[in-house]
Amino acid sequence: MGMLETAARRRLGPQQRRSQLVAVGMTLLRDRPLGDLALEDVAAAAGISRALPYHYFGTRGEFLIAVLEATAGDFLQATDPAPELPPLERLRAGIGAYVDWVGARPSEFLALTRSAAGAGPALRGVCERCRDALVDRLTLGMGAALAEPLLRLAAAGWAAMTEEMVAAWHRRPAVARADLVALIEQTFLAAVAVASRQIPPAQIPPAQIPPAQAAISPVTRSGDTSDQR
Repeated sequence: MGMLETAARRRLGPQQRRSQLVAVGMTLLRDRPLGDLALEDVAAAAGISRALPYHYFGTRGEFLIAVLEATAGDFLQATDPAPELPPLERLRAGIGAYVDWVGARPSEFLALTRSAAGAGPALRGVCERCRDALVDRLTLGMGAALAEPLLRLAAAGWAAMTEEMVAAWHRRPAVARADLVALIEQTFLAAVAVASRQIPPAQIPPAQIPPAQAAISPVTRSGDTSDQR
């Protein structure tokens, strides 16, 4: 007897049942677009009546929001490297984990970055909060205040570009994974080097863009950032 079938046969509390249904939805999302996720399929996979999911979520839209929120949580957790790593190693490890997560869960990545784009404001809000959390992590990892506008713009632009690069690479992996990770890393460091405003951006010729470690260090305000999330 499988785990889902076992859970379906025993009596669960409301929160346990909601968690079970969200877990089933996340599993089904791995082989279909978010828009094709039907509550009837969730009920069948969970071994419960077709009407029961509506008792716990009310509407299909509410259920999709819960699934997407759980997916975003998994993504953010999986791409958050060990806090004790030095800043540059944390960046590289996080990028590698990002690429690997997308490779293992491409449909869920599309749900977070593409499928919800034409959906209602609630689903779009989940995607935006996920991206904002990533930008917060990057900004704090640089030792900068969350309110620093240039650094937030640089991190947000980098996050959007990274989504496109990773999605394109997944569709057609024309370069090695290591080359993709290096490209994403260097684009982030270059953006930070300019946004840090140590030299006016217009006066920074390409040859003077700081090397990897220096591109992080200039924006550090309070010492070592290796233990910041």
